Amino acid sequence: MHRHFTIAIPTGAADRLLEELQQIPAVISLSVHRGASVQPLGDVIEVDALNRAADSVLVAIERAHPHGALSVTSSQVESLSDRDHAVEVAGDSDESTWEDATTALRHHAQVTVNFVSLMVLGAVVASCALCSTSVTQAIALVAASVIAPGFEPLAKLGLGLVLRHRGVLLRGLQATAVGYLLLVAAGAATMLALRAAGTDLPDRFLANRQVLELADPTTVALVISGCGAVAGAVMITAHRVALLAGPLIALQLIPASAMTGMALADGHGDLAAEGLARVGVDVGMVLIAALLVFGAKRLTSHRRQPLV
Repeated sequence: MHRHFTIAIPTGAADRLLEELQQIPAVISLSVHRGASVQPLGDVIEVDALNRAADSVLVAIERAHPHGALSVTSSQVESLSDRDHAVEVAGDSDESTWEDATTALRHHAQVTVNFVSLMVLGAVVASCALCSTSVTQAIALVAASVIAPGFEPLAKLGLGLVLRHRGVLLRGLQATAVGYLLLVAAGAATMLALRAAGTDLPDRFLANRQVLELADPTTVALVISGCGAVAGAVMITAHRVALLAGPLIALQLIPASAMTGMALADGHGDLAAEGLARVGVDVGMVLIAALLVFGAKRLTSHRRQPLV
């Protein structure tokens, strides 16, 4: 993916910014529309650049910021053709900027009606899976991890810590607390509903093979979870947020949270504790992976603070 920037900037600062942008080799095209911006009042600068130049462009914009209010829009370009830069375009990178990461996590880990609904629905599907067997269980567990946005709030915590951004950190804490409490509560509610319906599904839950593995995970299961945690953090830094369902399937955050609530509702405190311990292990894996991956990117690729 390549980059397009639209910058609304006061006229007095536009010329200086244009001079800086012209010095960036990976800027492919550059144009200015004088007096085109109404809010903020001033000029509009449009930039097409290679993805690897995104940080350089944003640094130049940040330096222009003290000279007046500005507004910046960044978008991904599906196709970029330029005969003079064909080799550079073909070898462009896939790195996200901090602005990409924070925006993506804001969309997926914001406590809204949609977020709450998806967490509850994912937990209900996972709870039903833990009372099922064979193909139905496998499909339902995958579906639950696709439905519930359980990875993004934890990644937001790691990003907030690495960037030392209080707002991102606090919103991540809020989304994590609300989201995982909902998963546990929805699991408990599902168990109570199954008991009230008079089915034998709750009895199947206690002897379910998946439940037993969540309570006492194998080394292979933990390795899979660890790889999922690292893969998820890498995906956030590589424009692949849409694929985060894969890492969440590898982890056991959604079924383990639902299992905790189900066991609590059914009066099995020891099983609930084992489920909570599994949630804690996977949460720890995601946080450590996020700190390591985001920290490494901060040291090697993105050594600046995001634009606020």
